[in-house]
Amino acid sequence: MFVRYASVPANTFSGEYGDMMELQCQQQALTELRNCAELKHQSILIVGPEGVGKSYLAKQFANFLGVNDFHFVKSSTNDLRDAIDESGRLDMPIVVCIENLDSGVFAASSVILKFLEEPVPNVYVVVTARNLHGIPDTIVSRSRLVQVNNPTMVDLKQFESIKREYPSDVDMSDFWMCVRSFSDVELIISLTADQIHHIRSTYSNILKSKCVSDGVWSLQKYPDRSDTPIEFVLRYIMRHNTNISREVVDCLSQLSKSRVAAYIVLTLFIFRIHSKEGLLK
Repeated sequence: MFVRYASVPANTFSGEYGDMMELQCQQQALTELRNCAELKHQSILIVGPEGVGKSYLAKQFANFLGVNDFHFVKSSTNDLRDAIDESGRLDMPIVVCIENLDSGVFAASSVILKFLEEPVPNVYVVVTARNLHGIPDTIVSRSRLVQVNNPTMVDLKQFESIKREYPSDVDMSDFWMCVRSFSDVELIISLTADQIHHIRSTYSNILKSKCVSDGVWSLQKYPDRSDTPIEFVLRYIMRHNTNISREVVDCLSQLSKSRVAAYIVLTLFIFRIHSKEGLLK
């Protein structure tokens, strides 16, 4: 029995949504996965930006294979070892999806590599990643690479029409200019009026802040002290203040690398903004 990871997929494209949507950004990937299933490829690497449905595509690969036993597993060493060991003892075919391997530790990649070098006939492994450069070349060379395109605006609007329960009476055209993924769509659908106002006011709050820490707080927290979607807020700021595009891009890059605490990255960002706007005394 699998006890260390969930066997029920939790993604926005499974179930009724997956059956109803024909997304342009996924069509090529679905065609390639169907071919992989016909050829019984045991190792698939799905690469694409966050929020484009990589987990959903992994589930579709299992459907193309006709395999009902499908499981997600975290990209941690212990979870991977348990999953591979247990699946290898099963007599029936199984598809194991390892999500976001590029965000895991190096040891996790080593565990997968050992399995790929000595595959078990009834076990199919699907690895998902946001960045191909975060995956060791030894794993890439042993896997069938399937890349997912960015969603088109048609895809995003179609996704919104299915996910939104009630029509919105708020003009959010300025937010749609910052949408890049299905995750972004779900985000803006869930925003309250107060949260919308806060995001729109964040840059002016930064400029008005008497100290850097106040600006960082405005970036990280809503007035009710719940967390803001920092990356989306930064993209919104950049879209409406093109004169600080370089500063925002640098900040987003540092946040994605996660090499230092987000607070330090945002502090440096606010300091640069204050300096550029001549607010430092």
